[in-house]
Amino acid sequence: MCRDRLLGSLLLVFFQVLFLPSVARGLQTNGTGTKNLPIHWKAHDLRRLQNGSYQVVGADPFLYTQDQIDHYDDIHGFLFKIHLSGGMDHHHLQWYWETDRHTFSENYSFHCVLKGEKKVFTVFIPLYFFHTRSRINRIRLDLDPKTDQVVSILSVAIVRHVEPWLLNFIPEGTGHVRIDDPEVFFNKVSGRTVDVPTDIGTDWIPHDIQQGENNTFRITGNDPYLESPLLDLNLNGSQGLYLEITGDAPERSCQMQMFWKSYLLDHPIEKEPYSENESYWFWLDMRKGLARVYLPFDPINPVDVLKRIRLDFFTCKSMVFRIQQARLTGNQSREYRRFLPEQASFHNMAALPERNNMELSVPWRQLLFRDRGFWVVFASVVFALTVTLVFIWICHIKANRKNRGHRLSH
Repeated sequence: MCRDRLLGSLLLVFFQVLFLPSVARGLQTNGTGTKNLPIHWKAHDLRRLQNGSYQVVGADPFLYTQDQIDHYDDIHGFLFKIHLSGGMDHHHLQWYWETDRHTFSENYSFHCVLKGEKKVFTVFIPLYFFHTRSRINRIRLDLDPKTDQVVSILSVAIVRHVEPWLLNFIPEGTGHVRIDDPEVFFNKVSGRTVDVPTDIGTDWIPHDIQQGENNTFRITGNDPYLESPLLDLNLNGSQGLYLEITGDAPERSCQMQMFWKSYLLDHPIEKEPYSENESYWFWLDMRKGLARVYLPFDPINPVDVLKRIRLDFFTCKSMVFRIQQARLTGNQSREYRRFLPEQASFHNMAALPERNNMELSVPWRQLLFRDRGFWVVFASVVFALTVTLVFIWICHIKANRKNRGHRLSH
């Protein structure tokens, strides 16, 4: 019996030595920290063939994962191996993602292009392509029938460690930043949190603005703006920027624009350059040479890490000014909201949006009577229209009386 137990133990050790390395290799792909996922796909406007691939049969072909993707939170992307139609030198694809908070939609998708006449493509999609910190539950892949009629997803893996060879398989696409250094994935930005009002410093970077002594600025060009120092700000804590600006301006007020840019997830990569979609307009009112203005961060995604802001002096020509205070506000922002700028607009809305249960709503009641100029013009138009209508009515009555008197005389 002892001999049988000894023989059984030796066999167990033998099988462990034989099969455990293969199991360990099964959790790796080409030496990287990748793990294959068992994915079941469902099809739309696609017909499944006997070899397991799908053929286009409609105008809107796509595949989507049937069940929630089983992955960990500490991943850096997904690795796909895809079989596509041959004979084409480029393939247009569109990827969608679904989280607990939203389902598949155009706002949560991105386009990419795979180049080459080969049929099998390895595609590494970094997590920052999805523009979300939420857990990705399902993924959808849309084909362009003009470039592809057959598709098969051979494998899907999560990437937990990025090695240099993976960077060659990041697809091309509009708005995507290609990274040539895998260390970027592991160097995360730790945003600072502002609990009390904090000065951001005086090291503003001017453009078409000449900086003089005592931190004074003079607008000298056609595209004047100031770029803030590096902020690296956690927006969960900070809610806005309070400014006090003194100076002399030819006009009492001028139109300005505030831009911002943040990082892709927590990595030290900018999401995008300054753009109109990441900005809002406001008017700077220089009364007696002093302007106090509170610029809220409400339109910015609160889970982002803010890198910098930019202040564009759009119609402030030949202005000489000085920034007396530039202060980040935390939970004390309520006391600063009385300095909200006039005629503030975001995405053509009449007022700045305000976060309400993570959704954007317009606090129009707060800003309804701030635009005095609009109400003066509006009241003048209403008054003139009323006077005109009363005048026409009086003339009409007089004309009727005159016609009645003329008929009685005959």
